[in-house]
Amino acid sequence: MKVISKSLMAAVFCTAVAVSGSAQAAPIWASLTSDNGITNNAAGQVNGTVGGISFAATGDYAFDQLNGSGTNYYGAVPNSGPDIIALSDAGTETITFSAPVSNVYLSLVSFNGASVTTSSPFTVVSNNCSYWGCGTIDQTTPTSFTGTSEAAGVIEFSGTFNSLTFSDTNPEYWHGFNVGIDSAATSAVPEPGTWAMMLVGFGLIGMATRLRRRQNVRVTYA
Repeated sequence: MKVISKSLMAAVFCTAVAVSGSAQAAPIWASLTSDNGITNNAAGQVNGTVGGISFAATGDYAFDQLNGSGTNYYGAVPNSGPDIIALSDAGTETITFSAPVSNVYLSLVSFNGASVTTSSPFTVVSNNCSYWGCGTIDQTTPTSFTGTSEAAGVIEFSGTFNSLTFSDTNPEYWHGFNVGIDSAATSAVPEPGTWAMMLVGFGLIGMATRLRRRQNVRVTYA
């Protein structure tokens, strides 16, 4: 009986680890779907979806690549593919979501020489080599960074957001980005696979509890 109980508890532990691991999944990167007719060095809007949430990004844009087509300028930077919003000049960019989202990511390309200020604190997740070469995102304050060489990588904004804004001083043609969110926060309802693992875990815990109670029963005679 002790062997069975230990096996059950081990299975419960493995199930808990599996459920926990599902919450540590990689970010979901946006699919950029349309724009309002972008022309170089002019204000524009790019629309997309990420994790089932739509968003609009506004700013001064050089061009964009939509619906998974075009050159993958991200290189080794983790991203959903070639979709990109390319900035033509220094300026302010605002990303507005149709519903609150948690833990927003920006995948950045060629921010060399840029001095960037953001509307919320962030952390640098990675520095990578992109299509144009390698560089680093050097965080200078909780809400700012400078880019050295061909700065490329990923930054994360922890928390819940309806919108994010960043401003940069980089006049280079061009430097670009894409948007991601935490896949574990795309829905308040667990996925079916997660529910199944949780139910199995609860059932195993109940079985282990009943077995322990039976082991504690003692028969006495008058």
